[in-house]
Amino acid sequence: MPETPRTCVPRRAAVVTVDLLVAATGPTAAAPQQESPPAADLRADVNRDGRVDVAGASDEAGEEVWRPGRGAVFLANLDDDSRRCRMRPGDLDRLDPAVDERLAACNAAADEKVDGARDEADLAPLRIPPTAVGADASGRVAVDAARAPYVRLFVRRDGELRALRGPLTARELRAGVELALEGRDIVRDPRPWDGEVSVTLTVTDRGRATSDRVRLKAAPVLFQNDLSAPSGSSRPGRARAGVSRPAHGAWATRTGRGSGGRSPRRCFGRRPPRGCPGGM
Repeated sequence: MPETPRTCVPRRAAVVTVDLLVAATGPTAAAPQQESPPAADLRADVNRDGRVDVAGASDEAGEEVWRPGRGAVFLANLDDDSRRCRMRPGDLDRLDPAVDERLAACNAAADEKVDGARDEADLAPLRIPPTAVGADASGRVAVDAARAPYVRLFVRRDGELRALRGPLTARELRAGVELALEGRDIVRDPRPWDGEVSVTLTVTDRGRATSDRVRLKAAPVLFQNDLSAPSGSSRPGRARAGVSRPAHGAWATRTGRGSGGRSPRRCFGRRPPRGCPGGM
């Protein structure tokens, strides 16, 4: 059977043919790479210099583990900045646990309001730096469930600190978020709670969730030690009308009718006044 003659195509013609095919079909388009969303970033005053660093990285290292010398601290907000807690007549003269319970339950952390600048100063600041998230992004800030009863989170909205409920919006994340942590109690028993709290920010953006966490610890309660060496001394000045100067150069007081505009009794001296122990 006779062989079919082969058609010889010059090399230059073959190259031209391939070039024409590429020009006709176009180059293969590379798949577009989706830009990764920014990671969540939550800051606290980890180095304890009195401010939260959102521009640099001085508060970043070790933010997730609290240790002596480094780690954010918060206060138990148990004072009464708004002066709403009032004594009742006879409260200080009654040995009644119900009185102690009622007075202990009245404090600045008993509600979800921030009562002015003095109350705000008792809160630990937290910050989320401005983040370039997408239009549908959202963020959630939460405390682990076991420690949630001991603290409360606030967020600044419309110029006021309000109790944090629900997610943070994309608009808030883009602008940067100001948060605050309030301690609702002191450490009374380290077995259920040792004073440490982890606050976690989770940002969901373009189908991806990232998180960042900071760890804080409640400041301890410090009591005055009466055996400590004195750092100074003072003497009462000139006696005011109706108030006698103590004979021994030191004041000691016992509240006679409680607070709220009621004056204390001076019960120490050589002759205690009426109504004091040893007085008439």
